[in-house]
Amino acid sequence: MDNLFDEVRAVSQISAFSPGRELPEDLGDFQHAIGDIQGSYVHLQREAYGDIRAKSVSDAHKYSSKFPEVSVETLATEIATIRLLKSIAGRVQGYFHLPTNPTQCFSVDRTVANARRVLYLCRKSGIHRSSIVIRIFSTVEGFKACEELSKQDIKTSAIAPAMLEQVARAAEAGCAFIAPPCSDFCDVDRQYDFRLVTAARDYLEKFGYSCSVLPEGPFHFGSALVLMGMKSIALDPLAMCELKHVTQWDRNWKYFGYFAQIEFPNLEKLVFQDDGDYQTKLLNRPSGGGPAVELPTYTYIRHACQVQQDFENYMRQFC
Repeated sequence: MDNLFDEVRAVSQISAFSPGRELPEDLGDFQHAIGDIQGSYVHLQREAYGDIRAKSVSDAHKYSSKFPEVSVETLATEIATIRLLKSIAGRVQGYFHLPTNPTQCFSVDRTVANARRVLYLCRKSGIHRSSIVIRIFSTVEGFKACEELSKQDIKTSAIAPAMLEQVARAAEAGCAFIAPPCSDFCDVDRQYDFRLVTAARDYLEKFGYSCSVLPEGPFHFGSALVLMGMKSIALDPLAMCELKHVTQWDRNWKYFGYFAQIEFPNLEKLVFQDDGDYQTKLLNRPSGGGPAVELPTYTYIRHACQVQQDFENYMRQFC
């Protein structure tokens, strides 16, 4: 292979994480297109995306009476994310993954309502319901929402899990995808362990779950080396272009040795009697007592909420 991107593509399906319409043609087609609030916010601030911004604001006003529970600027952010994915529709073979609002992720009802709103907006944008996956944060309430949506044949993806217990709960909830974040860009404190990706894959295969693991956002070449070989990997546009320019690498190199993949030969099936039981198993206290340690998931959510607020404040000036 001439470059690392082609090497990764040879062994893993590539999905486009938070893509823009300017993706170079030499990157080829993609398995899925994955919407992300932070990526959408970055794209929409560029002059080249002024038309998408304007049309999204116009549509937000058009549909605001149908969704009085959310502000016009919130609608505009959701529509803009859909339009960004729609702009590369001809290069997407699988699903369009659309995010829910992180500020709603601790409410089952609001998350479900958000998912239905996204489905409506996608239909109005010309994306069929059967091609949509709803991205939902891996909270207790998020999994309840996934369960409810799955019963309605709405595909969901559990995003930002940090522990195998969250993977197990997502599988129980009927999620179609489980999406651990694997990017230093998204996780500046490196609280996510790439070994979870391997453990999740092995767990789902061992116990016959149909959901797929879709690691999201690796852009460092070391991350790509660790994750290549997974069935599917989601890369952002910058990552793909940078990997195209990597022509020499040590095939045995591991990312500081910390993210070396390990085996989990004694995986046991995790079963939760109810959500209280899930919380008890998930929020394990240290053996010596003391408070439960906060999951990196919630650090991720706080960051996402801040980005959502910034995005809405930005769109407000055009509304």
